[in-house]
This record gives sequence, structure tokens and C-alpha cells, in this order.
Amino acid sequence: MNGDGAGRTDDPPAALWAERLAEFACCRVRVRVDGPHDGSGAVAVTTLVWSDGPTVTQMRALIAEFGALEPRLTGTALGFEHRHTARGRALGVLAWLDRDPARVRLPEAIVAQLAAEQIGYPEAAAAHWQLRATGLLGLGSRVGEFTLPALRLLQQSARADGWPAALHWLDGLAEDPGTRLTVVD
Repeated sequence: MNGDGAGRTDDPPAALWAERLAEFACCRVRVRVDGPHDGSGAVAVTTLVWSDGPTVTQMRALIAEFGALEPRLTGTALGFEHRHTARGRALGVLAWLDRDPARVRLPEAIVAQLAAEQIGYPEAAAAHWQLRATGLLGLGSRVGEFTLPALRLLQQSARADGWPAALHWLDGLAEDPGTRLTVVD
């Protein structure tokens, strides 16, 4: 796997173990090697880059298990860059709020951040959660975009009518894509 535009990408052994790690983690993992570019071969940090999939904490645990299988990791300084797709963010937020609906009272930025940090493999959610994520993404300023104002609208609905009613509302939005609400700040 190659890096994504930053750092050095000419490290075939790192690319090979990234492919093995991707199989282990069940998600695409890319490697970005950052360090001196003076030809000395010294490496400051090897950064693992992935979208959705495991949380950083889960990836660290996988690395601990995987490290025994890959001696090259011993002594390697690792960095982690966990990215989130719009759908992954929406699914993560819904899963995190569903675990404790009282969290709808938290500020939307905190909800989004904590969900991203604590919910792993959001893309593997059941079909009804996928449908609800579609409803939430339909509230964005552009359809398919995850936005904090859209999350705020969901939270306001849940505070006013309860979490089950807010989920029912999302179900309706997803089933009737002709319904379009605009969140105004």
C-alpha cells in the first residue's frame, strides 16, 4: 500500500506488512513513512492511515497482536491517522447515542468526537442503522454530508420527543428522499 501524498512511500517492506495488517484489521491500511529524506534511511515515524474500521485504541490492540507476527514492527515508531467517511461518522454517532440516549444533551461537537473515538467498524452496522444514517446524511447542507447542524437537529428531536421517536423520524426521512429539510444556523 502506498502513502497518500505526504512522507516517503518507497518502503516495500512497510507496504507488505501494511497489506498483512489490513487483512488482520479487516480494513484498508496505508502506510506513510515520515522522516529524513537525506538518503540516510533513518525513519522518524511510520504512520498507519485508514478510514472507518477500528478505532485507534482497537488498532493499537491489533498492532500488539500483529507485532508478534511481524518482527519488523519491533522498535518502529508508529503514528495513527484514523479518518472517517461521512457515512461512518453518521453510523458511529447513531450507535454511540443509542448506547446511552441521555447523551443527546451533550454538545454536538463532543458527541461527534467521542463517537469517532469510541465506535469501531461503524460501516458494519445493520441495515436499519444504514437506513437511519442515510436519513441523517440527508439533513446535511449537501446530501450525503455529515454536518454538526444536522446532528444538532437530531439531538433536538430526541430531546423533545425521545430517542425512539427521533429514530422513527430518521427512518421516515430515509424512506422518503423527497423530504428535504434545511438546517439553518
